[in-house]
This record gives sequence, C-alpha cells and structure tokens, in this order.
Amino acid sequence: MKKMGGGVAAAVVALAATGVLAAVTLSGGEADAPDARVITIPSSASTAPAASTGTSATVPTTTAAQAYAAAAAAAVPAATATSTSKVLPGINISGGEFGGAGGKLGTNYIYPSTAEMRSYAAQGFKLLRVPFRWERLQPNLYGPLSEVDRKALKSVVTQANALGLTVILDMHNYGARQVNGSAALVGSGTLATTALTNAWVKIMEDYRSNPKVWIGLMNEPNRQTAAQWWAIAGQVTRISAPRRSATSC
Repeated sequence: MKKMGGGVAAAVVALAATGVLAAVTLSGGEADAPDARVITIPSSASTAPAASTGTSATVPTTTAAQAYAAAAAAAVPAATATSTSKVLPGINISGGEFGGAGGKLGTNYIYPSTAEMRSYAAQGFKLLRVPFRWERLQPNLYGPLSEVDRKALKSVVTQANALGLTVILDMHNYGARQVNGSAALVGSGTLATTALTNAWVKIMEDYRSNPKVWIGLMNEPNRQTAAQWWAIAGQVTRISAPRRSATSC
C-alpha cells in the first residue's frame, strides 16, 4: 500500500458482490504501511459439516469471520505467504451507494448502524467496507464536502474503530460521476483526474492520522482501459513504484 494524506493507507481493493472480503497484508515495506491485497471469498466458503457415518459426530463451530479467514489464507499463493502475513476478514455493508446521486440520508440511502457493526465485530470480522457516492459527499466538483454525509461517515469510522474494525472508505462510482446532470468519466475533458484527487484530499482530511482508515479509491471503473485507469490511480495517489500501487477494481 501507499501512504496518502499524511499517514492514511490506501488499500488495493478487488471485491465482488458476495459481501465478504479479506485483506492479506504482506510485509516488505514500511512497518506501518504493509503491502495489502484484498480478495473476495466465495459465498460457499464455510465450515464443512461432518460426513454422515451413522453415528453422532461433533462438528467444530467457528465464527463466520474465522471461516472466511481460513479460506482467504488458503487462497494466498505459497510464494507470497510469509511468516508475517496476516489475514483480515472483512464485511461489506451496502447502503451508502443506494439510489440516485441525490436523495435523503435515512430515506434513500443509509450507512452502517451501530448494531450492524457491533454484530460483525462480535463475529470476529476486522475490516468494514463502507460504500458512498462521490456526488453525495462532494455535491460540486472541487467544492466543500456535504456536512450531512461527512458527519455520518465520521461517526461510522469512530464507532467502527472503537469496536476494533478498520474501515475501507469505498467511493462507489464505477469510474464516473454526474456533472451538470450528465455522467462523465474520470480522466475525460468533463471530469479531470484532478477532481478525483481533490475529492480524496478533502475526504481524508478527517483521517490523516488514523491508520485504521483505508481508501477504496474507486469501485469498479469499467469504461476506462486498464492502462488509462492505472495512470489515473497513479496520478491520484502519487505512486512511484508499481509494487506499492493503490487502486481499485
């Protein structure tokens, strides 16, 4: 990973819609900013029931987080796994990305509740991925953040951290956003890459010294080519070496 905003780590995020993720941190860089890979664990990953033998059997019970962590550990290639590797099982809580670009918090979209976060923390999860829409958090390009959504996300982070959860703030915009009522791609003449940089700099002002906040730079950019998005991600995060890159897909 790469530090951004004076001490906030930017995570490499590769997630599907299963709702469960696991971040595998691998040593090899700065002690407080390890490389990380976030992988999706299939929804079928779980503890297997004991085979029927005609006699009673004790089935070991584990938390959902332990089951997913075990599956994640098994998914890491042996060549990259080291004695200092660490698997962080996590959960996606959708809601902040729901609906159109506008809407009312609590009516058209929601952020994780205290009860939800407490439940997942009790199950052993360590990561919480919180989606949000760029247009809601920053209604106008290069403008100030929405106080309503900024306050709501800060509250989520504070509560999650208190429960021992690291939060991945996930800009859930698919490589684009609404500009003057029309969709525009990041990196286009209508939506310059500097606009995305501006948004993240302002978002991370609240979390500069918080190592338990990671960046999901952009969820599933899908209309730019891989090369185009790599250049955009590099510009936003000021990456100098691919090994320590930070992007999202």
